[in-house]
Amino acid sequence: MAIYTHSEVKNIGYQLQANSNYIHTLIENFDDFEKYKNRGLEAITVNTFLKNLKVYSEIRSTAEVPLPEFELTDTDTDRLAKTLIREWKGTRKQLNLHWGVDDTPWMPIGSVSLINVLNYPFTIHNAMDLLTDNLAAEIGVRSRIGVSISDVGHGLLTDKDKVVIYGSYVTEWVTATARLKPIEFSNPFSHPVTSTSSVLLRPNAERKQFTIKNPDTNPCFLNFGNTAEQGRGIFLGGKDAYEYNTDNYPYFGTVSVVCFPQHDGTINLVGMECW
Repeated sequence: MAIYTHSEVKNIGYQLQANSNYIHTLIENFDDFEKYKNRGLEAITVNTFLKNLKVYSEIRSTAEVPLPEFELTDTDTDRLAKTLIREWKGTRKQLNLHWGVDDTPWMPIGSVSLINVLNYPFTIHNAMDLLTDNLAAEIGVRSRIGVSISDVGHGLLTDKDKVVIYGSYVTEWVTATARLKPIEFSNPFSHPVTSTSSVLLRPNAERKQFTIKNPDTNPCFLNFGNTAEQGRGIFLGGKDAYEYNTDNYPYFGTVSVVCFPQHDGTINLVGMECW
């Protein structure tokens, strides 16, 4: 069994709206596997790796907040306390990150304090610190990450504020060649071809393969559909054969056939359909 890895890099860019506490979905890993099934592959797993997530903040709707003043006699604990008070006890807006699994309600996983810092035109926050200590945060199948603004006593964002969250992530699919089911039934057939389109094979939802042989010298034309057209579709010349497998791009519908008027009654196709 061959194993394949497919990856795709995508960017994140979203500006949070004023006067809204709506939770916006930044990333979701709800990939269905149909596009791989149609290529004869089985998806083993789909993972998303968040590589970069930052917050750009311009807060202008609140008063400016100065940097904390440290004294020479301050201990490390004193400095930390002053920094935390400035970040989380003063005038601020609050950005929240949320995690969701399947259809369960959003769960809070971290917050960023957004302050109008004195003499700073903007601030940049690394939101990855809320998600992982490693280089990337892994988001498994049926998981999602969202972002919102909450009112912590100083209002939501206004038109004066600008908060943008941006970054990038990689989605990685691991697939394997599908284990094909063995053929259990077969149906040999013989079919006369005329200048009027006729149905060669009827729809078969279990179809795995069919082979069509033209033992005569004159050509005919095949079509995947109810009606074949002269001079169009799949050309099946005299003494030629056509084989179709549903492994990669399955078709389970009608197959029709037709020939030119001058070849009416001279062609009799033979073959076999398997399922």
